[in-house]
Amino acid sequence: MISVNSYFSGAGLLDIGLKAAGLDVAASYELDADAVRVQEGNLGGHVVQCDIANKRVTWPAAIRARMSGKYRDLPIVSDPERGDIAPTCVAHYSKDKSTRLVMDRRFPLGVRPYSVREYARLQGVPDWFTFNCSDTAAYRMIGNGVSVPVGEWIGRELKRYFEA
Repeated sequence: MISVNSYFSGAGLLDIGLKAAGLDVAASYELDADAVRVQEGNLGGHVVQCDIANKRVTWPAAIRARMSGKYRDLPIVSDPERGDIAPTCVAHYSKDKSTRLVMDRRFPLGVRPYSVREYARLQGVPDWFTFNCSDTAAYRMIGNGVSVPVGEWIGRELKRYFEA
């Protein structure tokens, strides 16, 4: 089995993909304490908090403002009933949940922000993976993370290269 280290590992999304591809993640290195706690809670104790240079749905007021044109750009709104493709997950979503919305007639203006679980699913994070941190920290980790399918692809390519 090929053994790798994961740098800038965040909440461990890349690690999930690498493991799914059959690689052994010997160690992960991450600076952010929230991300380390989330990764440890889901993937075990192989994560080291360090600087490698040294070795819930809420309704933000910005949604109403953005929907009414008070920002220079309108939000990206996905409608699952029309088969819309969800937009790219970005870390900035942790600060401004009005940029990417999903149609939901139960909410004011017929739209709402993605929940943490929905946002994680867009990155391929399995439902067993939990975020034991604030929603703001979770959105940041998800947006910063390498998606699980990309991690799995990278892992398969590493195996193909090193086992050839």
